[in-house]
Amino acid sequence: MGGTWNVMDYVQFDMTGPDLSFPVQLYVAMKQHELWLKHMDSEGKRLERRRPSYTSEPQSRPIPPQPSDPQRLEISQWRGVVIMVSIFIGLFLSFLDTSVVAVALASIANEFGEFGNSNWVFTSYMLSYMAFGIILSRLSDIFGMAAVEIFSMLTFTAASLGCALSQSMLQLIVYRAIQGIGGSGLFSLTMVIGLRTIAPEKAQMMATYVGVTQTIAVVLGPILGGWVTSGASDSWRWIFYLNLPACIPAIVAFCLVWPWRSDVRRPSWTALRKVDVVGTLLLLLASVLLVFALQEAGAEKYAWNSPIIVAAFVVSGSAATAFVIWEIGLEKMSSSWQVEVVFPIRLLGDRALAAAFIVTTLNGFVWFVGIVGLPERFQIVSGDGPVKAGLRLLPTMGSAAVGTFIAAAMSSWINLTSYATVIASGLQVVGCGLFTSLTDTRHVSESAYGFQVLLGLGFGMSIASTTIMVLLRFLSRAQHLAVMQGCLTQMRTLGGSLGLAVATIIFHQKIDASLVLPSILSPTQLKALHESPLVISTFNQTQQAQIGQVYADAFTSQMRAIMYVAAAAFVCSLATIELHPPLPAAKQNHTASVSSD
Repeated sequence: MGGTWNVMDYVQFDMTGPDLSFPVQLYVAMKQHELWLKHMDSEGKRLERRRPSYTSEPQSRPIPPQPSDPQRLEISQWRGVVIMVSIFIGLFLSFLDTSVVAVALASIANEFGEFGNSNWVFTSYMLSYMAFGIILSRLSDIFGMAAVEIFSMLTFTAASLGCALSQSMLQLIVYRAIQGIGGSGLFSLTMVIGLRTIAPEKAQMMATYVGVTQTIAVVLGPILGGWVTSGASDSWRWIFYLNLPACIPAIVAFCLVWPWRSDVRRPSWTALRKVDVVGTLLLLLASVLLVFALQEAGAEKYAWNSPIIVAAFVVSGSAATAFVIWEIGLEKMSSSWQVEVVFPIRLLGDRALAAAFIVTTLNGFVWFVGIVGLPERFQIVSGDGPVKAGLRLLPTMGSAAVGTFIAAAMSSWINLTSYATVIASGLQVVGCGLFTSLTDTRHVSESAYGFQVLLGLGFGMSIASTTIMVLLRFLSRAQHLAVMQGCLTQMRTLGGSLGLAVATIIFHQKIDASLVLPSILSPTQLKALHESPLVISTFNQTQQAQIGQVYADAFTSQMRAIMYVAAAAFVCSLATIELHPPLPAAKQNHTASVSSD
């Protein structure tokens, strides 16, 4: 390994997505730092072998040369602090907007009278967040980090204002999709800018800051969403208004202190060609149209055999097929085309890796339905207000953070990621199964909090174990690690989006099949109930009890469905078990030192 090398090749990994929590970020940074030190050590040994000996006396080992990185920014300490604060404000808001809306969906549906489309407010953000993370981080190498960061900040801010001013559900969904593009860039560029601003040996602190920021946002999101929406009927708009006074000062401060002369880029066609735009668009088209067909037909906006639904399924299938063919073709022509693929399909020939991706997709299905469905159940069935519903969700979110700690600790010395994945899937099966046993429609039993803990622990452990599993496989191949970590997030988000669509289908089928509602409600009341289930509070006590039982049964059916999905994930997780998995870097270094002794 000779010549000039770039430390960012070893530490700039695109951990794209809103769900890499603190211990996972810390674990990744530690492994990145170990890899950098390993390179420094090997570089020193290489130079020592090449150095001619001019004396018979024993020579001491030369000090490894310090790496030169032309991409690292040389800035004063106060400028670095301002830059970090600015980008972390954006990072916090991008995390916050993935969870804060979950509690507000019922209130949003109540204002627009479109409960069937309310899941799109959550899904549209996540789909665009999924699709643009990798491509925006790639564009930062072409147009400059600052340019893409400012673009992301402005996009997120403008879209937040659009969301707050939306006059229809369609407008809100469109602006949420645009907001997701900005949020995706805010996440991706935080790691890119941070790791090029600080010294490599401080990468662990960078990961700590990211993890703490995400943990605070994930826990605060449901509480803030409930508190904001507890006021007037349109108070949910303040969820998006509050982004403005935080984003605008961050943008101004970033622009004033950024070292523009150190981040000059001359866009070139050669660099732009490396971005897999076609693959990204095909993946987005296939995902969005599939979710659209399931969501709209499930919400009974269109019949299953209507031309628009059939066309959506056909185009989605065609786009998915074209995506696979395109990615395979790119891998075969990589030497001549030099395009970095969005999804390296050939790497899925690894049994354990392929199983991990399937488990990730299925676990995303379970998680999204859980964090969206539970607050809706608390508000619609139990009659909780938004604040109380948000507080009731804390056991799920908090235990998910704890689960990531547990899984990361399990593989700190011995690679137990496969077993952690199996345990995680099993916990989700048990948690979902226990939720189906709830019978009290008007009150939330204390046991439900325990069920949430099991569900959250399972998902948190799943995130950490699959992330670390990929990390240990591709630690020495940074170009593959960046893509594979992004693919994990893509599959988890896709699974979650499909899960919300399927949950909508199940919910409406159960409500429509009920013989109770038509017998106790007038046609006008039925129409109002379908548009917004929160009107249940305007009915008399007898009606509320009967309607609550119907809706409780519908939510129970959703939990039963995701229990089956979690069971499938458990079966697939068994395929991740290996007799000789890759060792963690700490164990590898210890083994190597023992062998040398």
